[in-house]
Amino acid sequence: MKLKLIRQLNRYTLLMTGLLLGLVLSYLLSPQFTQMSPKDEANTGSEQLDPYQFMRHSQHLLRRTEIIEPLICAKLASDLSIEIDATKLHQGLEKQLAPFNQDKDKQQGRYLLIYLKGYAYGLVHGLDDKEGIFNALKCQRWLEESEAIKLLI
Repeated sequence: MKLKLIRQLNRYTLLMTGLLLGLVLSYLLSPQFTQMSPKDEANTGSEQLDPYQFMRHSQHLLRRTEIIEPLICAKLASDLSIEIDATKLHQGLEKQLAPFNQDKDKQQGRYLLIYLKGYAYGLVHGLDDKEGIFNALKCQRWLEESEAIKLLI
């Protein structure tokens, strides 16, 4: 009984120590502590994205098959050991997402692409019959048409 109580106290002590350490580190790394001037903050490119706008855009893009299907097919192909030109695919999708870039650094489209990739990869990861889905989505035909398959000579 005493041993169990000691273990619980040790866990509680570790939790409190971790919370305090996290609090101290977040305070030390905060802009107020580092004395970053507003001019420096403006130069860091830390313009905030509106999370609601980001989610509206991402939900809209998830419904567009010409955006999500290439990502799903690319992940299925990589899981099935089919070599694809990921750079070409990535560049093509970035061009399609260029209208979503609204700041001077042109990063919103890239953030959306990262989110969509994570979403598509998560979908594919949970599939059991990857080869069946690959054939059902006609990914082989899509990969050949888009020339995303690397030609192995």
